[in-house]
Order: sequence, then structure tokens, then C-alpha cells
Amino acid sequence: MSAFLFFLCIFEKKRKMKKYLYLNLIVVAAVMISCNKDQQAVKALEGDWTEVSIDGTPVAAGDAGTVTFEYCKLKKDEWCTMSYTDSDGTNTGNYDYKVQDKGEVMVQRIEDSTKGFIELQGNIVELTDEKLILEMNFLGLVTKTEYKKK
Repeated sequence: MSAFLFFLCIFEKKRKMKKYLYLNLIVVAAVMISCNKDQQAVKALEGDWTEVSIDGTPVAAGDAGTVTFEYCKLKKDEWCTMSYTDSDGTNTGNYDYKVQDKGEVMVQRIEDSTKGFIELQGNIVELTDEKLILEMNFLGLVTKTEYKKK
């Protein structure tokens, strides 16, 4: 009888260990899927994008600026590089950005000489191979800008 109880205890321990193993695999898979969506968004962003409209108002071809997203391989808390050039090339700027929350949120980081880094958070409303719609919030002012890939 004691041998039977011994094997029953071992069987029960193995069964509990399998449950924990499956639970851990599910958690790891969920984290990997989330990271993959962020990386997919970063990959889709790579390249030059021209402004099409701001808050629904079309931008004239001669007035459209360009946003360039550099190639980037995401890691936890890593920032990628982007730049903006206005239509005549006189106003340019380099910024950092990161994509998070399953590819739905973009945080842009701008360095100010007096205040240090300022972070602006916005939503990626739409992102395809040809179209990007960003909704950015700056001090309560929300601006929705549509871009077309060059």
C-alpha cells in the first residue's frame, strides 16, 4: 500500500509541474507576441513619409514635410531614430521614438537644451505599407497627421 501512495504522490507532483510549465509557456508566448507587434510596426515605419493632411486639412504638395524613420531593432527601453524635414529643407530636426503597447502607441523624445528630454505620447491610428496616421498629444493639444510613404 505504501508503494502505491508513493507513486500517487510522484504522479500528482508531475501533474502540478506540467500545469506550471504550460502557464509559463503561455505567459512567455504573450510577451513575445506583444514585442513582435512593436517590432513589426517599427519595420513598417522604416523609410520616408510625406505629410498628406493635418487634422483633416490637406497639405499642399509644396508645403509637405517629410518624416524619416531609420532602421531599428527594438529591445526593451531602446529608442529608435527619426528625423523631420520641412518642405524647403530649412527646418530639420532629429528625434528619438519608440513603439509600444502592441504597436499602437508611439512615444517621441525631443531634447530641449533647457529642460532636458521632453516625451510626447501618441497613438498609431493606422499603419500600413503605404499609409500612416499618427495622433499626437502635446500639452493637451491633439493633432492627427496622415502620411504617405514615398
